[in-house]
Amino acid sequence: FYPYTKDLALVDNAAAVTIGSAAAGVQTQTGYDNKAHVSGKGMPLYGTVMGVEEGKVPAADLNHIASVLELDIISCMPQAVNISEVKITAGEDIVGSYTVDFVTGTVTPVEGATSKTAVLKVNEPGALENGQTAKFYFVVKPFTAAAGDVFKISVNGSEKEITLKDALVFAPG
Repeated sequence: FYPYTKDLALVDNAAAVTIGSAAAGVQTQTGYDNKAHVSGKGMPLYGTVMGVEEGKVPAADLNHIASVLELDIISCMPQAVNISEVKITAGEDIVGSYTVDFVTGTVTPVEGATSKTAVLKVNEPGALENGQTAKFYFVVKPFTAAAGDVFKISVNGSEKEITLKDALVFAPG
């Protein structure tokens, strides 16, 4: 498991992990178009090694546990805006505490510890002028949103609903 933590405990080949943020938590991005927060501890990895011969050095291919959702926002305001918070609400849980089976890669929600809403705080937001685009990145659990599913997107408290025309797969990694 990466990043390693001394508190990691395996039970029946599974361990608890936070994906994105705790259920009531916030992810933080610095400025626009910045992906730094979706690496390292924000994007946990796992690998499985079995049957290592004595005296051999084990090696494992690492697999992603979480997915990254990129949201492009185009300003349509006549004046420049500073985007300080973006929220995405899906039709199912997308952030929180999950168990991960390290043999199968199956992600299972921990009851009462997940949320359908991912919250992204933006530190040091710049002025986004009319017609300009900014990118925002969320760490979410892997899932598939079906055609017809509705996403609610909130930017600085203003909300818009988007209905998917086609299925959308948020794959690990």
